[in-house]
Amino acid sequence: MPKIIEGARGKILANAKRRLFEKGYQHLSLREVAKESGIATGTIYNYFANKDYLIANIMLEDWNVAVQKMEEYCQSAQTVKEGVLGICQSIQEFSGIYDSIWQQPSVAAAATPDMEHRHEFLIHQMKEKIDSLLENKGYGDKKEFNVLIAELVLAANGRKEVVNQLETLLERLYP
Repeated sequence: MPKIIEGARGKILANAKRRLFEKGYQHLSLREVAKESGIATGTIYNYFANKDYLIANIMLEDWNVAVQKMEEYCQSAQTVKEGVLGICQSIQEFSGIYDSIWQQPSVAAAATPDMEHRHEFLIHQMKEKIDSLLENKGYGDKKEFNVLIAELVLAANGRKEVVNQLETLLERLYP
């Protein structure tokens, strides 16, 4: 049974995140992260199966913050459009954190095997937020476009033209 060290997971995540932004994906070394965290290199694998899983966990912490913001936007929104635009803003803020990392060629090569699964996961989470928003605003019977809206939210990330078209669509669907 692997030995679990108190507080090690948090140290690993904090040190790996800092190094990821300092050195980039390609130069992030689990050996250096382990050393800086005060654990043996092999011990890091008790917490994270590999470098990509470690990075996914780093991003997951920020994603959970983004999801919480989406929930807050949807709860405080006066209209469906306002709530969906809040979801868009949360996505843009999250992706802005990692933009410099995602632009590195080595990340694109590493990320491709599981991208479809991750995309479906994101769409599902946004669809749930949109469903709840529609229910709360009295459009519970008009959910037939919720997956399309979730896809458009992802497509709109930082693209003003898509955001504008999404706004128009939302105004027509949910006046």
